[in-house]
Amino acid sequence: MISRVVSFTVVFLMATSTSGLLSYNKSTNTTDVLSRTYLRKLDNRYEQKVQWKRQQQLKEVFDISDYGIKFDKCQYIEIFPNDSDLAVSTGKVVTRENTISSIEQFVIFRFCRSGLDSCPNDYEKRILDLNEYLHITVRYRKDEQDNICKLCDEHCEVGDANRYLGVTSSHKNDVDCDSCIDECKLINTMKDHGYIDAINFITCLKIGDDKKEPIYAGPMCGGDQGSKIKISVFQDERCLLLDESKSVEDYITDEEGHAFKLSYNLLKRTHNNNQPIKCTTFDEKDTIGTKEVCTSLYDASTRYEHSQLN
Repeated sequence: MISRVVSFTVVFLMATSTSGLLSYNKSTNTTDVLSRTYLRKLDNRYEQKVQWKRQQQLKEVFDISDYGIKFDKCQYIEIFPNDSDLAVSTGKVVTRENTISSIEQFVIFRFCRSGLDSCPNDYEKRILDLNEYLHITVRYRKDEQDNICKLCDEHCEVGDANRYLGVTSSHKNDVDCDSCIDECKLINTMKDHGYIDAINFITCLKIGDDKKEPIYAGPMCGGDQGSKIKISVFQDERCLLLDESKSVEDYITDEEGHAFKLSYNLLKRTHNNNQPIKCTTFDEKDTIGTKEVCTSLYDASTRYEHSQLN
């Protein structure tokens, strides 16, 4: 397979090194070349194990309760399979002109120290598969939204313009009653206004057929240099084969055929740098703890980076 990196990317396989490539000439002994290559492979494997061990040790002592999480960018790698591989998998005659590429997507985010203010200079960069990142962050943002709307419904009335809700204890997480009433009403009546929540498509989902061929919707990196995450159309049930010629909203209708538009209100909070996730939380006794979303992202990104070393 031949990979083409789209936009800016990072060192995806952390242990890859060109030092393992040896040039051969007549004066080089074949046995010596093989020995040196084998030793280099051993060195690389040893270095990978050392890096993984260091990460595990860091995890044991690394307290992330004083950190916050900021989305950096969403990136993807476009992969063009060999013509013969594609012909076998699709059963079609394939030429270079109609070769279909697949994509692998991942999110780069930051663990920032001290209330996010020092993030440009003091942070730990992390990488995670897009789907896993979304499932963790969407669950957190959905619970956050539901909690706010529940409190808003219980304690706010129309006209409470100067009233605020203390969402979590008294630690500066207040919500304006006036704004939450309007926002929660729009959320609850979304379908009545012709919208469907984009988070319904963070898992690859069939949305229809085109010329008897099934089409699917799923998440895709978008925006300027991967600054956003959108929902796009794909040709396969794993949402790897992107179809840029189609729009998801052309295929989303209700039973009577009325079209829906996508609401990105919740999904955009997973990649909005103006709404970072603060890892600090407090229980009823004001004891400091760490939010589950932060530990989940830290653990998942550690596993993901380790998997790229193998």
